[in-house]
Amino acid sequence: MCAVDVNINVVVVMMCRSVAELFASGAYDAALKKLKSETQSGKVLFNTGLVHMKAGNLSEARRVLGEALSKDKYGVVYIFIRVCVG
Repeated sequence: MCAVDVNINVVVVMMCRSVAELFASGAYDAALKKLKSETQSGKVLFNTGLVHMKAGNLSEARRVLGEALSKDKYGVVYIFIRVCVG
């Protein structure tokens, strides 16, 4: 089992400021809506996966993080988080 809760809060700095603020305040639906409006790059998908994970949507987090990994095969952080959610 990974200690992902602490790591998620550290990695959130990769998000744009408005998404990070929504994430930090627990407004996960609003954060997901904002991320969905952005180009679905590996980074955006990674952040989307983090929001899903923090919100407790592990199956969706797993799916989105897998998609992030397929867009950026060298994203070691993506691999780490993907392993942590199974």
